[in-house]
Amino acid sequence: FYEPVGGGFLPGLISTGPPTKWYAHSHLVNLSLRKHGTAGVVKKLEARNKRDEKKRMKEEEAEQARQRLMTAASTSTADGAAAA
Repeated sequence: FYEPVGGGFLPGLISTGPPTKWYAHSHLVNLSLRKHGTAGVVKKLEARNKRDEKKRMKEEEAEQARQRLMTAASTSTADGAAAA
């Protein structure tokens, strides 16, 4: 996942079972800062927040559209039952 930066690897925690690597959060933060610099990390976090906001907006729009369809379907069903 991460390549060695500055001649070192991230220290991983060893466990039993299939090969899985677990990293301490502080090690990942330090690696990101070394690899991208403070400005690069800030830029990446801003881009991530923007993507997350767009995703939330799309989910909200989809939920609103679903609600409109449900309302339209129940209204048309009620109109059909009243006409019969």
